[in-house]
Amino acid sequence: MGECLPLKDECFDVVLCINALDNVQIPSDALKEIRRCLKEKGNMILWVQTFSTFKVVRNLLGSIDTPHPHHFSDDDVLSLLKDIGYRVDYHRCRKAGIHSAISVIKAGLFVSGLKSLLARLLLGLHESSFLCSKAV
Repeated sequence: MGECLPLKDECFDVVLCINALDNVQIPSDALKEIRRCLKEKGNMILWVQTFSTFKVVRNLLGSIDTPHPHHFSDDDVLSLLKDIGYRVDYHRCRKAGIHSAISVIKAGLFVSGLKSLLARLLLGLHESSFLCSKAV
């Protein structure tokens, strides 16, 4: 539960949030909790899969891709970070490679691998990386 971390305020210099933001119930609350746990000059490294397709399509993905209740665009994540009080010091967005979907298929997870492959090809899946600090 990223929305309620059992940790003291300002206890970390760095927090890694790797491929998790789209799995929590309330992403803004999880980001607020991470910010609370960061020291004054602390940093968060965030990596999340984003989609370049229309918002209405991204909203429909939640009913198909149930383990991931949220499907962000890159701009969605940037706005969320800024609204919560992060300063984005570095940002990179690149198209996700097809290799990850193929590796899932090879591992024997055929149906989920096909879903992953379709997402990459049809929905504009990207890998977005952010280095953020507390805006003071």
